[in-house]
This record gives sequence, structure tokens and C-alpha cells, in this order.
Amino acid sequence: MNRYQEQTDVELIASLRGGDNHAFAEIYHRYWKKLLAIAYHHSKDKIIGEEIVQEVFIGLWNRRNELYIDHVSAYLATAVKLSVFKQYVRQKRRNEIKEQTADPLLTSWDEEKIYSRFLEAVTQGWSIVKPQPLQLGDWNKQGLPLYGNGVTYTKTFIAGTPAKSYAVELGKWKGTVAAVKVNDLFAGVITAEPNTLAIGEFVRKGTNKIEVTVIGSLKNVLGPFYNKPAPGLVDPGKWYNIKTQPPGNEYDLYEYGLTDDYEIKVAQ
Repeated sequence: MNRYQEQTDVELIASLRGGDNHAFAEIYHRYWKKLLAIAYHHSKDKIIGEEIVQEVFIGLWNRRNELYIDHVSAYLATAVKLSVFKQYVRQKRRNEIKEQTADPLLTSWDEEKIYSRFLEAVTQGWSIVKPQPLQLGDWNKQGLPLYGNGVTYTKTFIAGTPAKSYAVELGKWKGTVAAVKVNDLFAGVITAEPNTLAIGEFVRKGTNKIEVTVIGSLKNVLGPFYNKPAPGLVDPGKWYNIKTQPPGNEYDLYEYGLTDDYEIKVAQ
């Protein structure tokens, strides 16, 4: 047993105010299971519950210099409940946006409009701005710097001879994977060079719909955003010693998106 395990909550908070990351770790280990149970009870969603607990502990660390807490358990439980309520409000707003955006021209990017805020960099962090249609290019330059799900790029083409071999060939793109659907049927994925996927078996004579969904990652959603982290390496230190929230354009973000349009190739 280390000395932190023997300390009271009040003693741990006092150490935390001094920037003691070991005290923070002990508070986390002491309460994370209880907070996760509270978050799940109110949200009925394990993933959302985990995200809320993470947000609460990040907030605890970021506000450590301001904390004077007598009852840590009650403080953290209240913070989780408030976060669940905020999540409910955000979800309600998403549903309202969904009902207001039935324009068929937006069908290729409705997922982003529903599940993400459009942002622009400001002096500290980001400011919410009006949604805009996505174009070819990096998402973080089009108002979606903290987005990590998928964007679907749709086009149609006319096939005169279905017996020929057809393939989707991507241009320049950035993402973890690109999923391809033909006429609403899943055809496969593209992960690396040569960036092509045979789709002949899904093509029919006449008009065909092709959907390429580029998937980002949770790096731009969860971070770390500070202290110039090495790619693929994450530890608590990447969130320490941040005196103030930096400008949005100084966040460490990955570029995702379809930069060049894809083509439908026909074998000769």
C-alpha cells in the first residue's frame, strides 16, 4: 500500500491542488467505478457513461488549483449527473437539427451535421459556427476539426455492360479506412495502396450509386491536443501543465478527408 492510499479525500485534494499527479491517480482509482455506475444508470449507455466519467476527471485536473472540496464523492457524483443532463440537452438539440435538415442535397454528409458541431478557431479553443456543406478536402479546414466519425461521398454512374470489371479508385485521401457501398450494398473497404476495390459483382446495367465513406479516428475527438504528443503515444502527462486553453489553431490534430475525387475504372 502506498502513502496515497492511506490519505483521506481532503488530504488528496490538498495534494492535487499542488499538482500532485499521484494524488489525482488515487482519486481516480478510488471513485471511477462508482462514477461509471452513476453515469450508466442515468444515461443507459456504457460508451456515453465512460466518456462522461473521463470528462469529469479531466475537469477535476484542469480545475485543481481552484478546488476546495470537503466531500469528494458527493462532488464527483454531482458532476457526473450534471454531465449526463448536458448530454441529454445536446442529444435533444441534435434531434431538432435532424428534423430541420431534410434537404436531399445534404444526404451525403448528414451524419456530420447531426453528430458534430461546426467550429472555427478562436483565441481560446473553438467557437460554434453555422453548418456548411462539405467539399473535397480536409475536414478540419471546413469546420470539423474535432470530428472523428465518417463522411460519405456519393456519386452515380451509368454502366452499359455489367459483365465488364469495374473498380473504385481513390485519389488522395486521409483516414483510417474507406468503406465502399454500391447500390446500397456493402462492397468492401480500402485501407492502403493501391487504393482500389473491385466492385463488378455489385454493378448493374444502367444507373448505379457509389458511396465512399472515409472514416477518421477518435484522436481528434479525445486528444491529446497539447504538448506536441508523439503519434500513437498517449499518457496522462499529455494533459498536464496546461496553464490556459490554447487557440484552436494550435491544437494537435490529424487531417482527415477525401482530398481528390474518386473514379470508377472499367477494365479494357
